[in-house]
Amino acid sequence: MAGAHLLPEKAFTDEIIRLNATPEEVLNNKELFNIISGILSADFEVADYQSEIPAHKSNVTSHCYFGYLMRR
Repeated sequence: MAGAHLLPEKAFTDEIIRLNATPEEVLNNKELFNIISGILSADFEVADYQSEIPAHKSNVTSHCYFGYLMRR
């Protein structure tokens, strides 16, 4: 939800519950939730900010390789 970090505390908590991505143990522990909710609020703020920045498309070819070396 855009602007979730700007919501009052109760509305923000309701939004976190609605998203259903925070463990119930965290939601039921007020002290822990107070710590986590500050972090989540900052995450929502960054996500909102990033979504406002237009994507920059480069005309650059890139190659990615993944593997591992087996030694005997």
